[in-house]
Amino acid sequence: MDYDEENDKPPSFTPLNSGHPIRVLVVDDHPLIRIGLRHLLNEGGGFEIVAEAETGHEGIDSFVKYRPDVVLMDLIMNGISGLEATRRILTKDPSARVIILTMIGETINQAMKAGARGFLTKRHAARELVTAIHSVMHNHIYIGTDAAQEYAIKQIAGNDSPYEKLSRREHEVFMHLVQGHSIQEIADTLHISPKTVRCHKSNIMKKLGIRNMVQLAQMAFATDYIHIRSS
Repeated sequence: MDYDEENDKPPSFTPLNSGHPIRVLVVDDHPLIRIGLRHLLNEGGGFEIVAEAETGHEGIDSFVKYRPDVVLMDLIMNGISGLEATRRILTKDPSARVIILTMIGETINQAMKAGARGFLTKRHAARELVTAIHSVMHNHIYIGTDAAQEYAIKQIAGNDSPYEKLSRREHEVFMHLVQGHSIQEIADTLHISPKTVRCHKSNIMKKLGIRNMVQLAQMAFATDYIHIRSS
């Protein structure tokens, strides 16, 4: 892949359809991230941001309204996760092209199972975003270089991500727990009972081999879950 390492500029491409820019929907709850993505796409050329959304629900509504060519989806947001939003978008349009953007490389399998066509970590988005979008527009699967390397190393070492043990719902509950949300807040957000949340929490701790919230927080720090909220 060719890019200007010093200036960290994305490579330039000829748009797939001459005169027709690739229409992009950006879903991320951080305004600065959205501004950065807008700048990257403007620099790349051949793109049109048709809408921006701050939550998964808004992202789904915007997808239905604008029918973009590609969706750039944050992983962890207030309300439903990017994975759940991706699943719901795919139920509305199985051909939807979603690229997951996150600070962690731990959830590639879950992103692909949710129907995402691409997976990028935000720290390398400047170098690979344009390449990723053009790749999925050509109906290819794109996994960012750093995320792929981390994943391959884990597989070779036989050290699979501990989060692969979690079910879809347990993963969502885990993400809310590490953000400091209460049992009641999680129940309200996911539209389940507090009792069900407590059950999921208990299962999560058993599967991850942790005994208390302190250990859960330590694991979250170790895998960059906490860092997402401050980046």
